[in-house]
Amino acid sequence: MRTTRRVEPTEAGRRLHASSVSVLRQVEDAIGEVTRSNTEPSGVLRVAAPHDDGTSRIAPLAAAFSGRHPACQVELILADTRIDPVASQIDLSIRVGWLDDSSLHARRIGGFRQCLVATPELARTLAVADPDDLAQLSVAYPDSPLNENHLDGLRDVVHRRAPRPGERAPDAAVIAQHGACTTLFAHLYNPDGVTWGWTLLLFDARRQDALAAMRRALAQVRDWEWVRPRSILGKSVPEAGDATALFDLDGVAHGAYGIEGAPALLLVRPGGHIAFRGPLDKPELLRAYCSRVFGA
Repeated sequence: MRTTRRVEPTEAGRRLHASSVSVLRQVEDAIGEVTRSNTEPSGVLRVAAPHDDGTSRIAPLAAAFSGRHPACQVELILADTRIDPVASQIDLSIRVGWLDDSSLHARRIGGFRQCLVATPELARTLAVADPDDLAQLSVAYPDSPLNENHLDGLRDVVHRRAPRPGERAPDAAVIAQHGACTTLFAHLYNPDGVTWGWTLLLFDARRQDALAAMRRALAQVRDWEWVRPRSILGKSVPEAGDATALFDLDGVAHGAYGIEGAPALLLVRPGGHIAFRGPLDKPELLRAYCSRVFGA
């Protein structure tokens, strides 16, 4: 109620004022509780980091932090794969490399250098201005224990001049699924940002009935997420859910790898050298190889 000389709240106004004062006091108490609890870190701090840097640098820092703040437990997640901080409930993610576009807040805490080094003798013989120029190197590992070959003697599958395990995987022009021209090298060398990834090349030998065998082969390597499949298709038409397809309509990629007559698969090491060759209709040989090299 209001007159020319004073203002007097109504009964409803007095009740509203009393309720508001109570709510404001509860808010002040809650803020004070949070402020008091923040004087000393407590709870679980989940930190994600790459294996190498996490082991050598982050782990000692995490141990020292836990020693200074015993009420806070640090849970260190070491992985070279990309982890979604939101889905995995990560409080702090430490990455090495270039940051992809995202809505996450990031801060640079250090730097690194990448250097190309060689012996003086090799440096004098090479004209290297770009990393792609290293493709001129004909380095081979014919006696590597990682080599396994199941195509020797199968003249109906592979040409006698085809690159063998231990030799560098050749490049070839192909067409991506969206229709753009690309090369096999673009899919062999770290296409997904995983430097330790292996690439599985599945050749259909220009046969339309090869997709079913390709799917059976892919089922054999699902236990190893770092094996990235790429289907090299001359005539097969992929369906939704099939492996990333690269089209080889003129047979250039098949010719570079010497694939003739029957479908085949090749596993390429992270450095770009062939490790395994085998017929597509015997995917159990590929699984046995992966079990031996990567572990069951």
